[in-house]
Amino acid sequence: MVRWKRKKLPAALCLAMGVPMLGMSPAAWAVTQYLGDFNALYGTAGTRLDSCLVCHVSANGGNRNDYGNAFAAAKTSNNTAGVQAALSAIEGDDSDGDGVVNIEEIGALTFPGDCTDPDPAGCGQNPEIPPGTVTEGPTVIGCYLWDRFPNERFVLSIKRYGGLVTTEPRNDFIEAQNQTNHGIHGKHVGACGPDTLTAVDGTLLKARAMGAHVGLRSVAVQGDGTLGGEDTCRDVIIDCTSEEDVQTPREFECRSRNEFDVFHGESELKLVQNAAEDPLCTNFGELPDRVPDNSAASGLRAENGGSGHEEHHGNRERHHDSRR
Repeated sequence: MVRWKRKKLPAALCLAMGVPMLGMSPAAWAVTQYLGDFNALYGTAGTRLDSCLVCHVSANGGNRNDYGNAFAAAKTSNNTAGVQAALSAIEGDDSDGDGVVNIEEIGALTFPGDCTDPDPAGCGQNPEIPPGTVTEGPTVIGCYLWDRFPNERFVLSIKRYGGLVTTEPRNDFIEAQNQTNHGIHGKHVGACGPDTLTAVDGTLLKARAMGAHVGLRSVAVQGDGTLGGEDTCRDVIIDCTSEEDVQTPREFECRSRNEFDVFHGESELKLVQNAAEDPLCTNFGELPDRVPDNSAASGLRAENGGSGHEEHHGNRERHHDSRR
């Protein structure tokens, strides 16, 4: 009896075939055309560049190399015109950082995404970050005024840590958005009344042409009211969005509450343009002897159902409830 054995097609053949394979989705089929468009643009069909290794770290596809990342970031359409326009746009870049620009490597039939080709010692010759590569990045500082509590400021140190998407399984649409995550540390001035300061941590998420989302936690004292009321300020949680896809948007739309379960409602964080001239942005105060009775601070309990503007301090026993 003759047994038929199933053989795996070579990756290059799979990518260069002129007909879609069984079970392949339309989106996946669009990706298989990229190598054909590359070959048509540069006349590389049948050469060593007629391979998935042009854009991937493996001949079987999967994770992209630096040239593949740059191509994905430049591509806005899956049709031949859009693909070839993206390829042309990165011709002058040195994607793999070996000191030779992409178009020169292609002309010499060396891989523009492999820094060891043609020079095994070529990696790191070009110190610039390859275009399209999402890596750890710079730290920026922003001081934000909170319009719900105008005597408070968030002074934030925001550092980019890297990308938010993986290439296994590959998702070109998500990856092309250049989604990044940023760590936040800083201070919340005025959270427990004038001249008070609490530590802040959080995360900012950003996607190209889509905007930014930030979550902050202001870590305040969690007490029982036994120290004259000054330990009755609680943590503040704030959740904000912006249509600006930058590391320090000029304005956020927010909602927040404190750990007394007081909801502050909708508010805005607005970037202070001249932070060095704002005394609250530069403040590094301490807890006062007592929480001022006339303060309106986000970490203090509100009397009228959580408005946040009218604070109740007359009956400290109200803080000794089951929500501590």
